[in-house]
Amino acid sequence: MEDDEIVRTILTLGRNLGLKVVAEGVETAEQAEKLQKLGCQYAQGFHFSVPVTAQEATDILAAQYRWPGRSIDPASDTAPPLRLVR
Repeated sequence: MEDDEIVRTILTLGRNLGLKVVAEGVETAEQAEKLQKLGCQYAQGFHFSVPVTAQEATDILAAQYRWPGRSIDPASDTAPPLRLVR
């Protein structure tokens, strides 16, 4: 499919330039799966979450990355990388 080739080309270009490529506007599981098969590691869109405020995003990430005895600030260097594509 022509769209697949465009996405593959953009991903290849990004990798060759040493960039992380984020797919935006992912709305369905099928789109997320296709992107993952094409090698896209990062994505955002309604498939993952409705838009949230900065504080809501911080709260979601802080709850997701808790270890016994301490919390991780998602803005810090010690937070694990967030990978949205399943």
